[in-house]
Amino acid sequence: MTALRKDSFWADLTAILSRKPVAPRESRHAREFAKKVYNRTGGVTPEMKRLYADLLENERRSREA
Repeated sequence: MTALRKDSFWADLTAILSRKPVAPRESRHAREFAKKVYNRTGGVTPEMKRLYADLLENERRSREA
């Protein structure tokens, strides 16, 4: 019985340590926003990148709260 517990412990530990980080998902709202700005400006601008990053950060914060 102890052997099972010991193996189970190591299996659980290696599973936890081998997990890959999960990339944040874009929301539909964020994608629509990016499309709208892209179409208005005719391409990617530094301001668009900043606004998009702010939008994703705000959505992340609202999910955590």
